[in-house]
Amino acid sequence: MIKRLQKKFIRITMISVSAVLILLGLILNIANFISVDSTNSDMLELIYTNQGTLPAPPADIPKASFPKNYNMETPHMTRFFIIRYNSEGELFNSDLSSIASVSENEIQTYVNKALKEKEGMGYYNGYKYYVIKHSEDRFMAIFLDCSSELAEIRDLAFLTLFTIIGCIALVYIIVHLFSLKAIRPIVNNIERQKQFITDASHELKTPLTVIRTCTSVLKMDMPSDKWLNKIDAQTEKMNSLVISLVSLSRLDEENPPFSKAEFNISSALTEIVESFSDIAVQNSYSIICDIMDDIKYRGDEYLIRQLFSILIDNAVRHSSAPGEIQIGLKSTYRGVLIKISNPSENIPKDKLSRIFDRFYQLDSSRSSDNRGFGIGLSMAYRIAELHNGSVSAEMQTADRILFTVELKI
Repeated sequence: MIKRLQKKFIRITMISVSAVLILLGLILNIANFISVDSTNSDMLELIYTNQGTLPAPPADIPKASFPKNYNMETPHMTRFFIIRYNSEGELFNSDLSSIASVSENEIQTYVNKALKEKEGMGYYNGYKYYVIKHSEDRFMAIFLDCSSELAEIRDLAFLTLFTIIGCIALVYIIVHLFSLKAIRPIVNNIERQKQFITDASHELKTPLTVIRTCTSVLKMDMPSDKWLNKIDAQTEKMNSLVISLVSLSRLDEENPPFSKAEFNISSALTEIVESFSDIAVQNSYSIICDIMDDIKYRGDEYLIRQLFSILIDNAVRHSSAPGEIQIGLKSTYRGVLIKISNPSENIPKDKLSRIFDRFYQLDSSRSSDNRGFGIGLSMAYRIAELHNGSVSAEMQTADRILFTVELKI
């Protein structure tokens, strides 16, 4: 229980911290890219407005009229080139005076890219380009060198990624070291509850034994007394509840009584089904089995048999009308799969999701003698967990419920 709670606490904490760090990293990098992209777009617009040149900002023109961080040195530091062509890709002229890394032999590659773009802005080969249509068959494309800005964006992205990974690893170490301390109040509360259940169960055993003994003696003289019969029935029911509470408490221990050994799970299920066959017939049910022969499974045979008994007993007790109880067992590559279905009233999803909660009963009345205490399915769920498996319930049809048990190797 403590280990499961600790793992859940660590998992929730790490998911939350990771999501926040990743979101912050994305916001930082997206904001940086948008800022750089906006500056480059403004620069291209300025070059186009000034007919292929970058002017020095006059003192009497507001700084806001120029791109961010634009100063007297910017025209000398900015690298760009301009090409003019027609819709057929025929180059009219090119202006390479503001760049040294592009030669005339490479211009056609950029012309072909501009032809595909038609009009607008984009990125290509470390440049941001701006394609403008001048007339029916005349185009102008400005290519602004953004290689250093793009490299800085990539560097920031990698730095952010490594920082996030490092922070997540550090948070994991810290959370792992202090998780037990963080959940200690909850653990103490759970331990006190389990201890109370165990102590109360043991304390109830003595008065129950006395009541049963006294009832047995009295029934010798008055065997048909209805009051004694009711006392005897309720005493048996209370004794069953005490035994179930003790069993569930033991299963919830940090190191529950659990021993693995290989056994024939097909034979085990068949025997449990046979033990319920007479009860099923008495209640006008027929049990239909589809059990694969001679399946071997490594687990706690006693607990697995208890799991089968709980689910089949649940099917017999809670079937809504006479009909078929279908039981299947087959081997899978991950372990074994058991399916048990029986007639049932249509159970809403909100109630079906709580069916494995302790002491939860679909019937609001607890007085019916053929009803349990809402503990059996909780025990089945815990037994499946101990075998790295799971139990689930779903409405197979509007009038049939299906329990699926997966026990992993």
